Amino acid sequence: MGRAWQRALGLVVVLAANASNAPSYENYTFEKYLAEFEKSYGQEEHANRKLIFEESLQKVRAHNLEYESGAQTWLAVANHLADWSPEEFAQLRATKQNPSNLPLSQLLKTQANPDSMDWRTRGAVSAVKNQGGCGSCWAFSATETVESHYQIASGKLLTLAPQTYVNCVQNPQSCGGTGGCQGATMELAFNFTVQEVRG
Repeated sequence: MGRAWQRALGLVVVLAANASNAPSYENYTFEKYLAEFEKSYGQEEHANRKLIFEESLQKVRAHNLEYESGAQTWLAVANHLADWSPEEFAQLRATKQNPSNLPLSQLLKTQANPDSMDWRTRGAVSAVKNQGGCGSCWAFSATETVESHYQIASGKLLTLAPQTYVNCVQNPQSCGGTGGCQGATMELAFNFTVQEVRG
């Protein structure tokens, strides 16, 4: 699978808690998809979008078969992006991250690690958000991480605003993009958070 399609599939899927939450795609057609996501296309674009959708849906089905066999740990579902081409993904969100000179933290092992940990079941993961056409995945993922760490430390799950990072995080070396909706990195957002907390 090419890198562009891996990115595309990554945007087409969302995590699901268990198999009972995943819809069945046995009789799922492009027409049902269009109705579900309130989309419509002209005749020529309709045919092209249908081909892209069918290829995406085939990948979702194949992935979920691997999940059912235990080869994968998460389920895939078709969302509103299932009829997008890899080129469309690349134009909106696929920025190449450059290495950055960020400090490394020393991790201390205090006890044996558990075999698995699902923070969703412990209330430490907020609802999935839609970044729209803004290339701010870095801000959304950093926000989710801060929300989760705050909940783990305090027991309270907050919903924070990724827009703060998009508006305020400086990206002078163009790591992962040129900043804001043009891309940056989670590390820059984390450093901004530390600086703001420390004052």
